[in-house]
Amino acid sequence: MNHGPKDIAASERARWLAEVSKALDDAHRLASELGIPQMHNVEAVELCARIAAARAQAKGLRLGRADEDAAQIGPKWSNAVWPKSAADERP
Repeated sequence: MNHGPKDIAASERARWLAEVSKALDDAHRLASELGIPQMHNVEAVELCARIAAARAQAKGLRLGRADEDAAQIGPKWSNAVWPKSAADERP
């Protein structure tokens, strides 16, 4: 059986999403072990929120249809995951 470029791209994308999801799950687990969610500072809260948002988006991409997801990958998608913090916007 001969696999076309679309089949290869889909399997590479699935593998990449699995790796990203595992890394984000590891980051979430480590943050919890370090007690970061209980810290009372803006950076800790922001870190946990960004990890949670990235995990949700990765899950959505894994569960969504490939043709719908392709439109979301790129600068618009990555800006949603990594919004600028208040510290980045200070003069």
